[in-house]
This record gives sequence, C-alpha cells and structure tokens, in this order.
Amino acid sequence: MGEVYRARDVRLDRTVAVKVLASHLSSSPELKQRMEREARAISSLNHPHICHLYDIGSQDGTDYLVMEFLEGETLAERLRKGALPLSEILKIGIAVAEALAVAHRHGIVHRDLKPGNIMLTKGGAKLMDFGLAKSAAGGSGSAASSAPLLSAARTMTQASPVSPLTTAGTMIGTIQHMSPEQIEGKEADARSDLFALGGVLYEMVTAYASNESGRWEIYVTSFPEAHGKWQVSNTGGDQPRWRGDGKELFYLSTDSKIMAVPVKTGSNFDAGTPAALFQANPREMFATSELFSYDVSSDGQKFLVNTQLKTEMTPMSVILNWTAKLN
Repeated sequence: MGEVYRARDVRLDRTVAVKVLASHLSSSPELKQRMEREARAISSLNHPHICHLYDIGSQDGTDYLVMEFLEGETLAERLRKGALPLSEILKIGIAVAEALAVAHRHGIVHRDLKPGNIMLTKGGAKLMDFGLAKSAAGGSGSAASSAPLLSAARTMTQASPVSPLTTAGTMIGTIQHMSPEQIEGKEADARSDLFALGGVLYEMVTAYASNESGRWEIYVTSFPEAHGKWQVSNTGGDQPRWRGDGKELFYLSTDSKIMAVPVKTGSNFDAGTPAALFQANPREMFATSELFSYDVSSDGQKFLVNTQLKTEMTPMSVILNWTAKLN
C-alpha cells in the first residue's frame, strides 16, 4: 500500500491507518480539488466489506488519507499458505461481490480488484484501496473529468508507471487482473470489476504458490472438492498462470525465468517437465516477485510483462492509438 502508518485518532479515540501521498499532488490546485471531491464520494461507501475512508488532509505540504485500520492478512498472503476450502472461497467471493454492488450503485468502479486488495479480517473480507476507482457517472468529458479517483496517485514509496491523472487511451490497473478493455486503454465500467472478480475466484480455486514445503512451489488442487494436490514446479516458483484451455501452466521461477508445464486433466492429473521459455529480466534478478508481474494470452503464445521502474529512472509514457492523434 505504499507509505502507510498506524496512527491514533485522539479526537475519536481509535486506531487508524494514515496513507501519505506523493508531494506532486500539491503542485496542481485543480488536481487537489478533484482529489478532495473524490474523497467525499469514496467516503460515502459505508459497507461492512469495504475499508472506510475517514478523512483527507494536508500538513506542511504533505497530503494524506486517513483510513480504517485493518488487522489480518490479504487474500494474496493467504493464498501463499495453500488452497482454500470451498466454504471459505464462497464466503470471500460473496463478501467482495456485495462490496462491489454497493460501489457500483454509487456509480464507482474499483478498477484494481486483485487478491492484494482484499483483506481478510476476523469480521470477514474487506475490499481495500479504491485507488484506481473512477466515477462511472462522470461521463466522457475532459481529461480531468475522466481521471481516476484520488488514490490513483502514488504513495511516497510506491513506484508506478501510471500517472495520477490518466486520460482515455491509458492503461491503469494491475496487469494480470486487468479486463480486456483496460488492457486496450478503453473505458472501464462495472463489468470490468466483475471480470477481475472472476479472475480472483479462479485464482482461489486452481493453481497456487505456497511455501508449505519450506520453499515456494506451485501446486494444483482439485475443485470443488479437494480430492488431491499435485506439485507442478520442482525448483521453486511463484505467480502461476493458466493457458485458456487448461492444458498448460506457466509460472515464475526463482531465477526469474518464465516456465511452462504441460498438464493433463480429467480422471487423473498429470504434469509434465517444466521448461524455461525466456528470462524475465536478463540484467537483474528480482529480490521479490512483487517487483515483477506478467500475464499470458489465452492461447499461451503472447506474454505481457510489467516490471517496476527504479526511482532514478525517468517514467515512460505509452500512447495507444497514436495514429488517431495525427488526424
């Protein structure tokens, strides 16, 4: 979540989370006013499965958000511990679906639904970080009116290739959980969130990464009943991705290679020998997979790789449909 601090609200005597935003937000009065308007919109989402936004403020030129403090673990962290039982999958899925329904009724699209934005608490699942959320009722006016909601702005320690003000034709979201229209830089709506939710549900019930053996490996489990579990990787792995027909599984190896494993399903499950397809980054081995993400097309022939920019690097803007701008 970037630069987030646990703090105490002395006026209301409660523990809160304070998210410090990047300093460039204060440089644009228009952006700052829009951020405040959008904060009011998101704070109206009062639901037991949505992390509440309490306040927004500024201190000595630093802008910040005050949010509900949640204790627990993200769904991404939980999935690393092993497969989930069907009852828990249904419970989490229903909670997130209800949270999305409330947001959509208020005309707000999340646009970045993923396991890392779902917190599992004692009270149930909480949908967090409407950071890339956008008002679905905002129309298609100017660039400013089509900008994402407030938390799309980067936190002080979180690098991102996405500008806090994005316009039509710009990708925004997390690559492996984007809907097709987001990948193409088109307008996202409530259906985009439902696509992402389907991806999260799929991730919960199929292949997963776990360190239950003492090292991160890729496993496959049967669904809906867990009749068996099979290890697919043999020298460590993370971030499993299925080919569309379910006959091949891809994952990231410990030395940053994209691996492919042919699989057979049916009455019996059988996994072939993992084969390296390509080096994700030949110049640098990632200390953590959080610095790297990828996705694969449904036919398993095309890969989209996203790496986190170093802070000293100059951001690069990618313009889709650039030929249209020549007219």
